[in-house]
Amino acid sequence: MLAAEPWVRVPAPAGETRTQRAARPKESDVWGRLVERIGAPPPAVRWVHVADRGADVFSCFAAVRATGTEVLLRIVQNRRITTGD
Repeated sequence: MLAAEPWVRVPAPAGETRTQRAARPKESDVWGRLVERIGAPPPAVRWVHVADRGADVFSCFAAVRATGTEVLLRIVQNRRITTGD
């Protein structure tokens, strides 16, 4: 294990607006930050990030692609990602 970030879910305040909710930090943002923090593997090494369904967000996929790593997600629905190669 190379990185971890504690996260505590905080209930949404009563009367919170959509704009306020969008500005609040989200649990799903943690995954992309961790991938970026770990960075790219050394030459001839493969790193695979193992994550739960919280990582099923664009920021995580973008960080994985940018660092040349891979990701294994535990999700509820089938997903198919093509790279266009």
